[in-house]
Amino acid sequence: MVEVALTQIDYYCRDKGLILAGYYQANTNLKDSAPDYFAKRMADKIQENFSSAVLVMIDNSKLSLDCYEDALNVYSHSDGKWKLNDDLNISEKEPNTLAALSSLLHNKRDRKSVV
Repeated sequence: MVEVALTQIDYYCRDKGLILAGYYQANTNLKDSAPDYFAKRMADKIQENFSSAVLVMIDNSKLSLDCYEDALNVYSHSDGKWKLNDDLNISEKEPNTLAALSSLLHNKRDRKSVV
């Protein structure tokens, strides 16, 4: 069923000139931020069509309304495995990222869909 959904998303993206470039997930356990089997499988399927795909895991223990530290762990595909890639850390490249995220959370913008 997931493969059918990914195929539909891929067709939609191609039709709109978009690229499905990655997958993100937040685990239900507060202390668990490692990618599970499902996250890796989803990212593998995306990576089959886009070689630079990323897998982003949200570290729930670092989430707060004030966003003092980056809660995103970005993985890239290398040597057949998904490996944590600190070079792809988003907030270090864009210093206002955490402040913008904090503002969105304070204004409850996280409850709206983003496509």
